[in-house]
Formats: sequence, C-alpha cells, structure tokens
Amino acid sequence: MRLVYAIICIGVFAFCAEVSIVSKPITKGSLESQTSYLGVLHFSNTSKVASQTRGVVEKINFKIGDSVRKNANLAQINGDLLQKEIQSKQAKLNQARYIYERQQKELQRYENLLQSDSVSLTQFENIQYEQKSQESNITALTVELESAKVELSKKLIKAPISGIIVDKKINIGEWIEVGDAICEILDTTKAEVIVDVPSSILEYLKNKQEVSISINKKNYKGRIYAIIPRADLHTRTLPVRISVENDGSFVDGIPANVLLPNGGKIQGNMVPRDSIVNYLGIPSIFVVRDSKAVALNVEILSIQGENAIVRANIKSNDMVVYRGQDRLKNGVAVKESALLNLR
Repeated sequence: MRLVYAIICIGVFAFCAEVSIVSKPITKGSLESQTSYLGVLHFSNTSKVASQTRGVVEKINFKIGDSVRKNANLAQINGDLLQKEIQSKQAKLNQARYIYERQQKELQRYENLLQSDSVSLTQFENIQYEQKSQESNITALTVELESAKVELSKKLIKAPISGIIVDKKINIGEWIEVGDAICEILDTTKAEVIVDVPSSILEYLKNKQEVSISINKKNYKGRIYAIIPRADLHTRTLPVRISVENDGSFVDGIPANVLLPNGGKIQGNMVPRDSIVNYLGIPSIFVVRDSKAVALNVEILSIQGENAIVRANIKSNDMVVYRGQDRLKNGVAVKESALLNLR
C-alpha cells in the first residue's frame, strides 16, 4: 500500500512540475538595423531644498536615506520672536479697528449736525478725512500681519516633492540664513537615460519614438522625449534624452545601453520581444526541445515594436516560448497551454 502511495505521489509531483507555456515557431525576418550606444541613467527630478527664512534650527525630522512624501515636515526653525511680533501686530490691528468704528459713529453724528448747521463743513470733512486715513492704516496693518504669518509658516520647512533624502545640510542648533541648503531630495519615480549620438543618425530619430534599453542586462522600453540640437565641440555628438519607467532596481548614474536605428536593415532569427528574458544574468530565450525548456543565450541585434532579431544557437525546428517563460529553468518539463495564451 505504501509503495502504491509513493508511486502516486511521484506521479502527481512529476505532473505538477510541468510548467504551462505558449510557444511559436522561430521565423526568419528583417528589421531596421540598430547600433548600440552607451548612455547614463539619471533620475530626472531632484530638489535641493533651501530655507526661505532665517533663524535657529529647532527640529529635524529626517535623515539621509529616508523616503518622504510631498509636503512632509522636514525641519522647524525657531519662531518665538516672530510669534510675539504677530501678537503685537494683531493687537495694533484690533486697536485700529476700534478707532475706526468710533470714527464711523462720530462721522454719522457730524453728518446729522451738518444738516442742522450745528457744525461747519470743514469740521465734517476733517472727521471724514480721519476715518479714511484710519481705513488705510487698517489695510497696512492687515498686510503687515499677513506677511508676518507667511514668514512664520516658512519656519516649518516642507518637502516640495516626494522622494528619498540623499543629502543633509543642517544640524539642530545651527543658525541658517535665507537660501541656505537644508537637504536634497531625489525623486526615483522619474528616470531618464542620456545618450550622446552622432549627427549622422539624427534623421532616424524623433520625439516619442520607442527604443530598447538594456540596464544591468535587463531589457526595458524607453521613449525619446528630447533631442538636444547642440553638439559637443570635442566629440561632435548630440545628447538624446529617453524616459524609462523605474521598476525599483534603478540607481542614479549607472550605465545603460540604448539600441538606436542607423538607417539600414538586418535579417535573421525573429522572435517576440517578450520572449527575451534575463536568465542567470544573461539575455536569453527558452526553446522547446523534447517537451523540455532549453535556455539559449542570445545577442540582440535589433528590437522594433513587438519583435526582435537575435543571434543564438537555434535549430530549424525550435519553438520559442513567449508566454510563461519567466517561470522557466533550463531542462524543466513544459506543456502547451491554450488558457495561458488568452491572458
């Protein structure tokens, strides 16, 4: 009985070990030929936060490496003197309003007296002038009070963007002036690759054009968003900026290989772009041989749209896996799945 149970378990395990995939024949085809250029990955949005006020640093709410959200409180500058100044300005404004109310009543009384010729026109006009002058005084005091409140709000330094703190410039107890650096925030969600290219390929490039980028041996889709028409005097190359979506693995300043069209055509083995995976740190495809997945290292010659031309040790009857390849290992048993193709 135990032997039968063991055989059943082995059979169930062997069945479960099969990975469902979808494959298709590898065909011969042609695409635009491309040249690989070495660029550099950067995070395109950084903010060097500076103080908009002066005073003593009272509180710091961050350290290098912290992730912060936009409008998060970064630091507090002491504002005790400014708060007392605001209280004084508020009291002066209240006093001015009381005087204005009294003058308003006085003006009404003088207006009635003027109608009965009990006061002169000059006396009435003097009271009217004093009231208008007081009205202007209230306006000036209100502006001063609001300005002081705005200045007090600057004592609380907030993050202008979301990102990671990559530099810290202040310590508690330090006196800082307007414009002094507080910290630097790096927004890691917006990445770009800057690559210098010769002017000879500019006619094959355009804004919003999709290009292939390889970063740490992993392929990404990028999109050209700026072609800078200013050549370097020494290299005679022009910078091209390409946006690329960060998958969480990007590091500012790392190299990136960009495939750009050069105007020619290239022929070879055509496979779906999605079939190319980073297997054991090397660009690879999986082909099906004897119902097993076989990993083949590939050299990517051209990528355009959803297709790629690759160089690899491919046999004439090989089927390339383009669904389920991310779960494969070399030599694992595979089975075709129509359901997987519907996803």
